[in-house]
Amino acid sequence: MSLLTFSGWGQPADALSHALQLKHAQLFDYSHYAGMDPAIDALHGTHAEHVVAWSLGGQLALHAIARGALSTDRLTLIGVPFQFVQTDAYADAMDRFTFETFCDNYARDPARTATRFQGLLAKGDSRFKQVMAAFRNHPQIDDAARWLPWLHALDHAPVAAIDLRHTPATTIIHGSEDGIVPVAQAHALAAALPHATVEMWQGVAHAPHLHAPERLRAVL
Repeated sequence: MSLLTFSGWGQPADALSHALQLKHAQLFDYSHYAGMDPAIDALHGTHAEHVVAWSLGGQLALHAIARGALSTDRLTLIGVPFQFVQTDAYADAMDRFTFETFCDNYARDPARTATRFQGLLAKGDSRFKQVMAAFRNHPQIDDAARWLPWLHALDHAPVAAIDLRHTPATTIIHGSEDGIVPVAQAHALAAALPHATVEMWQGVAHAPHLHAPERLRAVL
């Protein structure tokens, strides 16, 4: 079975395959592209039997599927945002002041801000120490020019804005303690997809693949 993975913002492209010991997974390192449009262009014509995507990587995968650039028979989404930043129409998201403050801090001190961000990803997780010990940042995390466009993609290219009717069978895995993407977003995403189930993992924050890799391997 061909397997394609998309990692989260600021994380190594192999974050999922490394944690899950998926030796034959294909990786898509979208940080090489200056935003979502060129990344989707690069994916044009790609097919994988199974796509596994975490957080921002899932947002990108859904946009690519909606535009017909990526096709797959099965999709697994882990902590994927439906609407990352609050709008007048959608309140179950990060408030704009917090988001813009993070963007400003990252632009000024990328390495330090990204490291502190790991603590937010793991906050509330019942296996906090294990998750923190397993985190790795992308080798070029201090290259703000590489990663800032992808922060803006979280804001300007929400999943809520696209047509998801042709998305394949999807499993949504979400942590009950996720402080980055509120639990309500998992249910909003499932409601917008034609064939989706939600697995809510109790005591888990924003990195289920690091909290219980063996459990996620069983799901896959």
